[in-house]
Amino acid sequence: MKKIIEVFVKIADVLEIAMASIVILAILFAFGKACPEVYKILKEEDAITGFNKIIEGIFSFVIAIEFLRMLLKPCSKTVIEVLIFVIARHLVVAGTETVDTLISIVCIVLLLGIEFLIEKFHPKKIEDLK
Repeated sequence: MKKIIEVFVKIADVLEIAMASIVILAILFAFGKACPEVYKILKEEDAITGFNKIIEGIFSFVIAIEFLRMLLKPCSKTVIEVLIFVIARHLVVAGTETVDTLISIVCIVLLLGIEFLIEKFHPKKIEDLK
């Protein structure tokens, strides 16, 4: 039974690396497509709208890179970082109401507090346990 579990763990590791490779390729492809789009956006649209589109794209890249890190090094810290970036993207890109902004800020503070508590009371990382 123990050998079967070891085989499943190895298969899961290979699948994680395969998914991470696909995410890397998608990020590189999207980055290659985005570079000409930035020039086009800045050239054709007004400054504020173009800037908002560029910021939205940058946040998408950052979230994709953090997701890749989460796949490669799964631990609570990377999951919390991805969640913080997703909330920050929503906060910056979307035109939110005051209550939505407050809720987003409270969520980020809570996530940072959770991260602090995890590191303080459980300093061992998943990588250390392997």
